[in-house]
Amino acid sequence: MKAALIALALAMPGAASAQTVRAQAGEHPGFTRLVLDFPEAASWKLGRTANGYELQVNGAKPRYDLTSVFRVIPRTRLASIWADPISGNLQIGVGCACHAAVFEHRPDILVIDLRDGPSEKGSAAEAALDGAEMPALVAANPPTLRPRRAPGRSPLEDAPQLALFRPPSNPTRRQDEASADSSGAADLRMLLAKPEPPPRLALPFPLPDEPESPMPLDAMRTELLEGMAKAATAGVIDLDASGLPAANTGAPLDSGSAAAHLAIDAVPGIAARPVNSVRPDLTGSGEACLPAEALDIGNWADARPFDQQMAQARDRLVGEFDRPDPERVANLVRLSLYFGFGAEARNLLTSFPLSDQSAPLWATISYIVDAERAPSAGFLADQISCDGPSALWAVLNSADPAELRRANKAAVSAAFSALPVHLRRHLGPDLAEGFLAIGDMATAQSIHDAIWRAPGDPGPPARLTVAQLATARGNLPEAAVTLESVSRERGPAAVRALVDLVDTRIALDQIVDQATITAIAALSQENRGLPVEVDLLRAEILARGSAGDFATAFSMVGRIPPAAPDLWRLLAKSGSDSAILAQAIIPDSQQVPVVDPAIRSLIGERLLRLGFADDALRWLPESGESADMVQLSRAELLRGDARAALRTLAGETGGEADQLRARALAQLGDESAAADALDRAGDAEGASLAHWQALDWKAAAEGAPLWRLAALRALSPEAPLPSASEAAPLSDGRALIEDSTKARAAIAALLESRQAP
Repeated sequence: MKAALIALALAMPGAASAQTVRAQAGEHPGFTRLVLDFPEAASWKLGRTANGYELQVNGAKPRYDLTSVFRVIPRTRLASIWADPISGNLQIGVGCACHAAVFEHRPDILVIDLRDGPSEKGSAAEAALDGAEMPALVAANPPTLRPRRAPGRSPLEDAPQLALFRPPSNPTRRQDEASADSSGAADLRMLLAKPEPPPRLALPFPLPDEPESPMPLDAMRTELLEGMAKAATAGVIDLDASGLPAANTGAPLDSGSAAAHLAIDAVPGIAARPVNSVRPDLTGSGEACLPAEALDIGNWADARPFDQQMAQARDRLVGEFDRPDPERVANLVRLSLYFGFGAEARNLLTSFPLSDQSAPLWATISYIVDAERAPSAGFLADQISCDGPSALWAVLNSADPAELRRANKAAVSAAFSALPVHLRRHLGPDLAEGFLAIGDMATAQSIHDAIWRAPGDPGPPARLTVAQLATARGNLPEAAVTLESVSRERGPAAVRALVDLVDTRIALDQIVDQATITAIAALSQENRGLPVEVDLLRAEILARGSAGDFATAFSMVGRIPPAAPDLWRLLAKSGSDSAILAQAIIPDSQQVPVVDPAIRSLIGERLLRLGFADDALRWLPESGESADMVQLSRAELLRGDARAALRTLAGETGGEADQLRARALAQLGDESAAADALDRAGDAEGASLAHWQALDWKAAAEGAPLWRLAALRALSPEAPLPSASEAAPLSDGRALIEDSTKARAAIAALLESRQAP
């Protein structure tokens, strides 16, 4: 009957179509992480309940596999989790004064962190699903659920020993009991009265209470160590090598000594810990990662206005005898860092030196919140692969792409999402740009989402990130629209938007308008001597080139030589013929600019088309590629050096190479070889003409047009006559005769009009 019900349930449409969401959890310093792995991208919303949170998934309600949630974590933060059978929402019970930080690791993986402490003001996850405000969560011990006794049942029937019951081993007695009472109540009372003893377990060695065999401690120790090794391999325990004896001491433990007892701590090199305890977070070099509490910058201030908090923090900073209060100074430093005043925090640390071990770390962070790199990484050195927030601050302090590639991306995204909104908007754009520079679209998108998740306008830098993401996706028209909007703002983001707008317009083969060129030129003057001046000058040079003003652009390139390759590329692709002649014909005393071989080849080809063979030869690269060798031979032919052209074409095959080889041979007077080359190129008419010039009338007849066949017949009786199917109609012949007569008359008139020399 049960099998039939299970089969019926599986055959129902809901059972077949429901998607299973696999849930896993992990414990970290300062937070518990819940990871939900969806089968595909899902639309979701997280809201508060009285005892925690609930997750609503739009569309079909998924099934949740929650069997692995509490496998390795305690119930200190995540106290309970279940799916509501009516709404289908995932209910998350919380047993601490925590708040939730939620982000998408991927479109199909949702991460919910239960972090210690209150949430930031205005967090969307701290309101109910219907938008109602909810009070902050408080620490509470989750109740232990115990079933109540059913009415009319005795304590004996509900005794905990029921968990130890097993069917009797006597088949006759089992049949009698089954026939005596189908309800089973009498059987339970009988089993409680006479429980059968459990069977003895077979051990790999005799117990010490058996007098016939002494206790073999060596065998027991071997068995225990083998089990410990298997557990360590599975990750259940960690081995501590600090207590191991020195190598090759030759001093084994005495089996009869007190040190050889079975306590785990007495085994050298082994330290036991519970399976759900938190593993130590280590850097790539094996050093300890900074604890999350040391960088919990989100809790260094409260929700009061800035002026009130700063006024209170500065009050009584210096006490009796003009001695600073270390605790108040440390609080003011942390508050300054929270609000992004790095220079002020460094000034405090310099004016009031602290013995607090976190002071060097605060000094490093003070540079980062000012969008600078700290002179020394300090405590953040090698923290980039850690699981906690130290990975984020190490990334923010690094400009090395190799360091960013080995960063713990999940930890960076999680720590960034936990930052206050103003720091996310301040630090996020540069952080996202760094990950875009190494091609990490997923992490850059995660940073972008964390910035835009908060209500309100995030500002021009965040909108600049939108344009950069669009450019990385290849959507240049969308990027151009966003950049044009940001460029009308004020501040550094507008300057960067103008620079990026020029590159985007050029990539779209569009001309940069004069208004943009004028604005860039003005900004270049305003920022003279600053690092951004280089970017502005490069943008102005390329913008003038896109508008066709290559003369001005090349006159400016001496101020910023790195812009020269991009300007030459622009000239080769879109410059006019006059601009090519003005810039690409270089005196023999000067070297050709060092640019990409593809750009040199394009400039040389354009010079060839204009008839400047010698100048083209200076630009064309001798790379050995077939295309470049064909262009070089074309230039040699244009110069009249047929032998150099043949040397260049040595080993080259293909129709174009054979055509050029035939031209070179014809220049050298070897018409027969030229005809053979044209035959290989598949040019039958050209080969016929070459045979004509070689006076080989019979060979010239192959592939010749009708008029040439008629001429060949007149020159050589051996030339074949055109077949009847190939002969032109009478009317066509008369038309040809008339055209010939007119052409002869025109030539005669021309000769009469010109006097002989």
